[in-house]
Amino acid sequence: MNKINSMTQGFFKIYICIFLSLISFSTLKATNSQFPLTSIDYYKNLTLFGVETTLSPLSWTENEWKSTSLIIGAGLIGYMVETDIKNWINDQNSDLISNIGKIGDSIGSPYFLLPLTASMAGYGFLSSNSKLTKTSIHAFSAGLITGGLTKGMKALFNRHRPSSGDDHNMFDGPSLSGDEESQSFPSGHSSVTWAIATIFAENYKNNSIIYYGAYGFSTFVSISRSFHNEHWISDIIIGSALGHFVAKSVLADYKISKSIKFSPILTSSAVGGKLNF
Repeated sequence: MNKINSMTQGFFKIYICIFLSLISFSTLKATNSQFPLTSIDYYKNLTLFGVETTLSPLSWTENEWKSTSLIIGAGLIGYMVETDIKNWINDQNSDLISNIGKIGDSIGSPYFLLPLTASMAGYGFLSSNSKLTKTSIHAFSAGLITGGLTKGMKALFNRHRPSSGDDHNMFDGPSLSGDEESQSFPSGHSSVTWAIATIFAENYKNNSIIYYGAYGFSTFVSISRSFHNEHWISDIIIGSALGHFVAKSVLADYKISKSIKFSPILTSSAVGGKLNF
Protein backbone atom coordinates (compact mmCIF):
# COMPACT_ATOMS: atom_id res chain seq x y z
CA MET A 1 0.00 0.00 0.00
CA ASN A 2 2.84 2.41 0.87
CA LYS A 3 4.39 1.79 -2.54
CA ILE A 4 1.12 2.60 -4.31
CA ASN A 5 0.63 5.74 -2.22
CA SER A 6 4.15 6.84 -3.15
CA MET A 7 3.33 6.37 -6.83
CA THR A 8 0.16 8.42 -6.43
CA GLN A 9 2.05 11.22 -4.71
CA GLY A 10 4.63 11.13 -7.50
CA PHE A 11 1.94 11.46 -10.17
CA PHE A 12 0.39 14.34 -8.22
CA LYS A 13 3.66 16.26 -8.02
CA ILE A 14 4.40 15.71 -11.71
CA TYR A 15 1.03 16.99 -12.88
CA ILE A 16 1.05 19.94 -10.50
CA CYS A 17 4.33 20.96 -12.15
CA ILE A 18 2.81 20.54 -15.62
CA PHE A 19 -0.27 22.51 -14.59
CA LEU A 20 1.78 25.40 -13.19
CA SER A 21 4.00 25.36 -16.26
CA LEU A 22 0.97 25.70 -18.53
CA ILE A 23 -0.30 28.66 -16.51
CA SER A 24 3.09 30.34 -16.73
CA PHE A 25 3.34 29.67 -20.47
CA SER A 26 -0.12 31.03 -21.13
CA THR A 27 0.81 34.21 -19.25
CA LEU A 28 3.96 34.66 -21.32
CA LYS A 29 2.37 33.90 -24.68
CA ALA A 30 -1.02 35.52 -24.25
CA THR A 31 -0.76 38.35 -21.77
CA ASN A 32 -4.24 39.64 -22.61
CA SER A 33 -5.91 36.36 -21.67
CA GLN A 34 -6.77 34.70 -18.39
CA PHE A 35 -6.64 30.97 -17.75
CA PRO A 36 -10.09 30.14 -16.27
CA LEU A 37 -8.83 27.88 -13.50
CA THR A 38 -6.86 30.80 -12.04
CA SER A 39 -9.94 33.04 -11.84
CA ILE A 40 -11.49 33.79 -8.43
CA ASP A 41 -14.91 33.98 -10.10
CA TYR A 42 -14.51 30.40 -11.28
CA TYR A 43 -14.03 29.12 -7.73
CA LYS A 44 -16.88 31.27 -6.41
CA ASN A 45 -19.25 29.77 -8.96
CA LEU A 46 -17.83 26.31 -8.30
CA THR A 47 -18.52 26.64 -4.57
CA LEU A 48 -22.06 27.89 -5.14
CA PHE A 49 -22.82 25.07 -7.52
CA GLY A 50 -21.36 22.55 -5.07
CA VAL A 51 -23.75 23.80 -2.38
CA GLU A 52 -26.67 23.70 -4.83
CA THR A 53 -25.80 20.14 -5.80
CA THR A 54 -25.62 19.06 -2.16
CA LEU A 55 -29.06 20.55 -1.46
CA SER A 56 -30.62 19.45 -4.76
CA PRO A 57 -32.46 16.41 -3.29
CA LEU A 58 -34.76 18.90 -1.53
CA SER A 59 -36.17 19.88 -4.92
CA TRP A 60 -35.94 16.61 -6.86
CA THR A 61 -38.79 15.58 -9.11
CA GLU A 62 -40.59 12.27 -8.83
CA ASN A 63 -38.54 10.81 -11.67
CA GLU A 64 -35.29 11.85 -10.00
CA TRP A 65 -36.36 10.12 -6.80
CA LYS A 66 -37.27 7.01 -8.78
CA SER A 67 -33.82 6.97 -10.38
CA THR A 68 -32.21 7.40 -6.97
CA SER A 69 -34.30 4.56 -5.59
CA LEU A 70 -33.07 2.28 -8.35
CA ILE A 71 -29.46 3.19 -7.56
CA ILE A 72 -29.99 2.59 -3.85
CA GLY A 73 -31.64 -0.73 -4.73
CA ALA A 74 -28.59 -1.71 -6.78
CA GLY A 75 -26.40 -0.73 -3.85
CA LEU A 76 -28.45 -2.89 -1.48
CA ILE A 77 -28.15 -5.87 -3.82
CA GLY A 78 -24.41 -5.29 -3.93
CA TYR A 79 -24.41 -5.08 -0.12
CA MET A 80 -26.05 -8.50 0.14
CA VAL A 81 -23.55 -10.28 -2.12
CA GLU A 82 -20.34 -8.30 -1.58
CA THR A 83 -18.88 -10.54 1.13
CA ASP A 84 -19.15 -13.56 -1.19
CA ILE A 85 -17.59 -11.54 -4.02
CA LYS A 86 -14.74 -10.41 -1.78
CA ASN A 87 -14.07 -13.98 -0.66
CA TRP A 88 -14.13 -15.25 -4.25
CA ILE A 89 -11.62 -12.61 -5.37
CA ASN A 90 -9.32 -13.35 -2.43
CA ASP A 91 -9.53 -17.09 -3.13
CA GLN A 92 -8.28 -16.60 -6.69
CA ASN A 93 -4.82 -15.50 -5.53
CA SER A 94 -4.23 -14.28 -9.09
CA ASP A 95 -1.38 -12.03 -10.19
CA LEU A 96 -3.65 -10.65 -12.94
CA ILE A 97 -6.30 -9.58 -10.44
CA SER A 98 -3.63 -8.10 -8.17
CA ASN A 99 -2.03 -6.14 -11.02
CA ILE A 100 -5.39 -4.81 -12.22
CA GLY A 101 -6.05 -3.60 -8.69
CA LYS A 102 -2.69 -1.83 -8.49
CA ILE A 103 -3.05 -0.21 -11.92
CA GLY A 104 -6.56 1.03 -11.15
CA ASP A 105 -5.40 2.40 -7.81
CA SER A 106 -2.77 4.55 -9.55
CA ILE A 107 -4.49 5.75 -12.73
CA GLY A 108 -7.87 6.19 -11.05
CA SER A 109 -6.59 8.28 -8.18
CA PRO A 110 -8.21 11.73 -7.93
CA TYR A 111 -4.72 13.10 -7.21
CA PHE A 112 -3.73 11.88 -10.67
CA LEU A 113 -6.90 12.61 -12.63
CA LEU A 114 -7.64 16.13 -11.40
CA PRO A 115 -4.21 17.60 -12.26
CA LEU A 116 -4.31 15.71 -15.56
CA THR A 117 -7.72 17.21 -16.40
CA ALA A 118 -6.51 20.69 -15.44
CA SER A 119 -3.48 20.18 -17.68
CA MET A 120 -5.77 19.22 -20.55
CA ALA A 121 -7.71 22.43 -19.99
CA GLY A 122 -4.43 24.32 -20.17
CA TYR A 123 -3.46 22.59 -23.39
CA GLY A 124 -6.85 23.35 -24.95
CA PHE A 125 -6.53 26.96 -23.82
CA LEU A 126 -3.10 27.38 -25.39
CA SER A 127 -4.11 25.64 -28.61
CA SER A 128 -7.36 27.67 -28.93
CA ASN A 129 -9.40 24.47 -28.77
CA SER A 130 -12.56 25.77 -27.13
CA LYS A 131 -14.31 22.39 -26.95
CA LEU A 132 -11.40 20.69 -25.19
CA THR A 133 -10.99 23.67 -22.85
CA LYS A 134 -14.65 23.77 -21.83
CA THR A 135 -14.91 20.00 -21.53
CA SER A 136 -11.80 19.78 -19.38
CA ILE A 137 -12.90 22.66 -17.15
CA HIS A 138 -16.31 21.06 -16.64
CA ALA A 139 -14.68 17.69 -15.97
CA PHE A 140 -12.30 19.29 -13.47
CA SER A 141 -15.26 21.02 -11.81
CA ALA A 142 -17.34 17.85 -11.64
CA GLY A 143 -14.35 15.99 -10.22
CA LEU A 144 -13.75 18.58 -7.50
CA ILE A 145 -17.41 18.70 -6.46
CA THR A 146 -17.68 14.92 -6.48
CA GLY A 147 -14.48 14.61 -4.47
CA GLY A 148 -15.84 17.01 -1.86
CA LEU A 149 -19.15 15.16 -1.58
CA THR A 150 -17.34 11.84 -1.38
CA LYS A 151 -15.09 13.06 1.44
CA GLY A 152 -18.16 14.29 3.30
CA MET A 153 -19.89 10.92 2.98
CA LYS A 154 -16.75 9.08 4.10
CA ALA A 155 -16.62 11.25 7.24
CA LEU A 156 -20.33 10.62 7.83
CA PHE A 157 -20.28 6.83 7.52
CA ASN A 158 -16.69 5.80 8.32
CA ARG A 159 -17.17 2.34 6.89
CA HIS A 160 -14.35 -0.15 7.34
CA ARG A 161 -12.53 -1.26 4.20
CA PRO A 162 -12.40 -4.93 3.14
CA SER A 163 -8.63 -4.78 3.65
CA SER A 164 -9.20 -4.10 7.37
CA GLY A 165 -10.40 -7.66 7.83
CA ASP A 166 -13.64 -6.46 9.40
CA ASP A 167 -17.13 -7.43 8.32
CA HIS A 168 -18.92 -5.39 5.67
CA ASN A 169 -21.44 -4.02 8.17
CA MET A 170 -18.83 -2.15 10.23
CA PHE A 171 -19.77 1.55 10.20
CA ASP A 172 -18.28 3.80 12.91
CA GLY A 173 -20.56 6.73 12.16
CA PRO A 174 -19.70 10.45 11.94
CA SER A 175 -16.06 11.24 12.64
CA LEU A 176 -13.33 13.53 11.30
CA SER A 177 -10.53 11.15 12.19
CA GLY A 178 -9.75 10.45 8.53
CA ASP A 179 -8.50 6.96 9.35
CA GLU A 180 -7.87 5.31 5.98
CA GLU A 181 -9.08 1.94 7.24
CA SER A 182 -12.55 3.40 7.74
CA GLN A 183 -12.85 5.43 4.53
CA SER A 184 -14.55 2.78 2.43
CA PHE A 185 -17.96 4.32 1.64
CA PRO A 186 -18.25 5.51 -1.04
CA SER A 187 -15.35 4.79 -3.38
CA GLY A 188 -13.51 8.03 -4.18
CA HIS A 189 -11.67 6.54 -7.15
CA SER A 190 -14.98 5.40 -8.65
CA SER A 191 -16.88 8.62 -7.99
CA VAL A 192 -14.28 11.04 -9.35
CA THR A 193 -13.44 8.82 -12.32
CA TRP A 194 -17.10 8.54 -13.31
CA ALA A 195 -17.58 12.30 -12.89
CA ILE A 196 -14.71 13.11 -15.24
CA ALA A 197 -15.42 10.29 -17.69
CA THR A 198 -19.10 11.24 -18.02
CA ILE A 199 -18.25 14.82 -18.99
CA PHE A 200 -15.85 13.69 -21.73
CA ALA A 201 -18.13 10.92 -22.98
CA GLU A 202 -21.20 13.14 -23.23
CA ASN A 203 -19.34 16.08 -24.81
CA TYR A 204 -17.73 13.80 -27.40
CA LYS A 205 -20.69 11.55 -28.15
CA ASN A 206 -19.91 11.56 -31.85
CA ASN A 207 -16.41 10.21 -31.25
CA SER A 208 -16.90 6.54 -30.44
CA ILE A 209 -13.30 6.12 -29.30
CA ILE A 210 -13.59 8.85 -26.65
CA TYR A 211 -17.17 7.92 -25.72
CA TYR A 212 -16.59 4.22 -25.14
CA GLY A 213 -13.02 4.80 -23.98
CA ALA A 214 -14.14 7.18 -21.21
CA TYR A 215 -16.86 4.87 -19.91
CA GLY A 216 -14.60 1.85 -20.35
CA PHE A 217 -11.88 3.56 -18.33
CA SER A 218 -14.23 4.43 -15.48
CA THR A 219 -15.62 0.88 -15.45
CA PHE A 220 -12.09 -0.54 -15.29
CA VAL A 221 -11.16 1.71 -12.37
CA SER A 222 -14.35 0.81 -10.51
CA ILE A 223 -13.79 -2.93 -10.90
CA SER A 224 -10.16 -2.55 -9.89
CA ARG A 225 -11.16 -1.15 -6.49
CA SER A 226 -12.74 -4.47 -5.62
CA PHE A 227 -9.76 -6.38 -7.02
CA HIS A 228 -7.44 -4.26 -4.86
CA ASN A 229 -9.49 -5.16 -1.77
CA GLU A 230 -10.03 -1.48 -1.00
CA HIS A 231 -13.81 -1.28 -1.44
CA TRP A 232 -16.96 -3.29 -1.09
CA ILE A 233 -19.21 -3.61 -4.14
CA SER A 234 -21.82 -1.26 -2.65
CA ASP A 235 -19.12 1.40 -2.16
CA ILE A 236 -18.31 1.17 -5.85
CA ILE A 237 -21.92 1.23 -7.05
CA ILE A 238 -22.89 4.28 -4.99
CA GLY A 239 -19.61 6.07 -5.72
CA SER A 240 -19.95 5.54 -9.47
CA ALA A 241 -23.56 6.74 -9.44
CA LEU A 242 -22.61 9.81 -7.41
CA GLY A 243 -19.95 10.85 -9.91
CA HIS A 244 -22.27 10.25 -12.86
CA PHE A 245 -25.04 12.28 -11.21
CA VAL A 246 -22.79 15.25 -10.45
CA ALA A 247 -21.43 15.23 -14.01
CA LYS A 248 -24.95 15.21 -15.44
CA SER A 249 -25.84 18.14 -13.20
CA VAL A 250 -22.79 20.05 -14.44
CA LEU A 251 -23.75 19.37 -18.04
CA ALA A 252 -27.35 20.40 -17.44
CA ASP A 253 -27.09 23.74 -15.71
CA TYR A 254 -23.67 24.52 -14.30
CA LYS A 255 -23.38 28.31 -14.07
CA ILE A 256 -19.80 28.27 -15.30
CA SER A 257 -20.81 26.49 -18.49
CA LYS A 258 -23.38 29.18 -19.17
CA SER A 259 -20.99 32.06 -18.62
CA ILE A 260 -17.83 30.87 -20.38
CA LYS A 261 -17.15 32.52 -23.71
CA PHE A 262 -14.02 31.57 -25.59
CA SER A 263 -12.24 34.04 -27.87
CA PRO A 264 -9.09 32.81 -29.65
CA ILE A 265 -6.09 35.16 -29.66
CA LEU A 266 -3.63 34.79 -32.50
CA THR A 267 -1.42 37.80 -33.23
CA SER A 268 2.23 38.42 -33.93
CA SER A 269 2.86 38.88 -30.20
CA ALA A 270 0.32 36.57 -28.56
CA VAL A 271 -0.91 33.03 -29.03
CA GLY A 272 -3.69 31.60 -26.90
CA GLY A 273 -7.24 32.49 -26.05
CA LYS A 274 -9.50 34.39 -23.72
CA LEU A 275 -12.34 33.00 -21.69
CA ASN A 276 -14.67 35.58 -20.16
CA PHE A 277 -17.09 34.98 -17.30
